[in-house]
Amino acid sequence: MKAAVKHNISDFKEYLKSNDIYMEENIDENDGSVHFSVGLETEAGAKIQLIAAFQSEHPAVDIYCFNVALVPDSTSKNDILHVINELNTSYRFAKFTLNKQNAIDISTSLAFSEPNFNPALVFEHTRMLYKLANDEYKNLMKVIWA
Repeated sequence: MKAAVKHNISDFKEYLKSNDIYMEENIDENDGSVHFSVGLETEAGAKIQLIAAFQSEHPAVDIYCFNVALVPDSTSKNDILHVINELNTSYRFAKFTLNKQNAIDISTSLAFSEPNFNPALVFEHTRMLYKLANDEYKNLMKVIWA
């Protein structure tokens, strides 16, 4: 693992600790990447998993919000994909996708040049994905229930 990435992970852990924020740390034994995760339920009712993933060889952070909404097989894929396209047009910093398990996810990435890592920015983008999941959950469910 690159020294800069280790430093970024350490800074992020310290940021979480100093702000009394709980995210579980996990290390991938295959590639050494580290991710921090937390399961939450939004005010609107989405049961999501937020993840900030640090790659072992690059100082970028990938941020995910998994399982915003589950799309039953009976739902029109065209209608869901249309809504996802509209969301991807509306939000510049986040990407909505339909995964192989028929769940809608949101993701974004932040690239940092050494030594300009900002743990507060990583957390703010993680928080923004939570807010997007909360804000868009009802709209997604309207299409799913239609």
